[in-house]
Amino acid sequence: MSVNGKAVGAHIISVKLSGREIPKGHVVMHKCDNKSCVNPKHLLVVLQKFNMADLKKKRIKNHYGITREQMQARYQAVQKRKAKREERANE
Repeated sequence: MSVNGKAVGAHIISVKLSGREIPKGHVVMHKCDNKSCVNPKHLLVVLQKFNMADLKKKRIKNHYGITREQMQARYQAVQKRKAKREERANE
């Protein structure tokens, strides 16, 4: 989205429409860890260092909001399903 020709995230617009300000040096953090969420109840205005500490604490590694361990588990599950399909095809 853009406002006055400047790209602005929908979550930022949601916070401003809810009547809250975003002071300089602050960012909008998703409490729900879903980056596509625009529910103002799920959005906090915090200092960037707090947001980064929260990400580190939760070990969030990507824009999907899941940890590296969860990504690896999903990858392994996909590989197992693929191997089973290949075994069935070769029977």
